[in-house]
Amino acid sequence: MAINNSKMKDFIWKGKPDFKPYLAKSFIELLASGLFIGITYTLVYFIQNSTNVERNPWIVEGFLVFIALQGIFLFVKRLIEFKNIDYQINNDCIKITTQFITKNVKIIDKDKIHSIEVKRTIIDRCFNVNTIQFYSGKLTKGYEDQLKKELDKFEFILNSAEIMMYLETK
Repeated sequence: MAINNSKMKDFIWKGKPDFKPYLAKSFIELLASGLFIGITYTLVYFIQNSTNVERNPWIVEGFLVFIALQGIFLFVKRLIEFKNIDYQINNDCIKITTQFITKNVKIIDKDKIHSIEVKRTIIDRCFNVNTIQFYSGKLTKGYEDQLKKELDKFEFILNSAEIMMYLETK
């Protein structure tokens, strides 16, 4: 069902994630990438030394530089994306807008929402925020072609009780 975009101008709530937990998640992802690089390098180094194979630095170091650049890119991408994240709720629908290079707009009709959950990860607890997830009936293929629920979410929200009230009223 197509939703008239002019309806979204009459929003009852508009917001975005809190910056500190958003930055913390980005930083943790960057650290995880670095940890992966360290573990991979250590394993390859010990395998090469134990098998007496001539060490080819171009393969290992090139792979590790690629992973490092990918981690840095994802960190910078999330920081740029943060500026362009926008969550909106109106009486009929929910709109999630993100933008890095291209603008992605997801509009979900409130009547299509099956369930709403408030999740608290470790980052959420540290910064006293919540992540609100809602399921609107979409399924995606996961591991070994098993179907899993596709969840939309408002990440790192400060006033989640107020937002839950807006989401539950139809």
